[in-house]
Amino acid sequence: MIARLQAAVGEPDARIIVRTASAIAELVGPLPLRAGDEWLTIGVEGQPHIHVRTADVAALAFAAPDDGNVAIEAHDATGARIVRVAFSRTNPAKADCDVGRRAALIDRHGGAQ
Repeated sequence: MIARLQAAVGEPDARIIVRTASAIAELVGPLPLRAGDEWLTIGVEGQPHIHVRTADVAALAFAAPDDGNVAIEAHDATGARIVRVAFSRTNPAKADCDVGRRAALIDRHGGAQ
């Protein structure tokens, strides 16, 4: 599961998003993901980065909606989203959609959950 998330954040134009009711933080990939004893670090220490508690990542969900970007989300045990990795310019409802890239991302990341 961690390797799958690592591959996603390493994609060009990945958007790594953390959202609460009051704030949204977004980093632009490709970014490294490092797994420590307790935390995953997305990005580089000393630069903008995100820490995710490894134990809280219970599942990954892949989505390729007809009206949105291809994305992978990490969810906790209750199903709440922890972090979302969305791939820009992959929304088929928009004129700037890169259809070939969308198909390649689905092939690469849309496999087994």
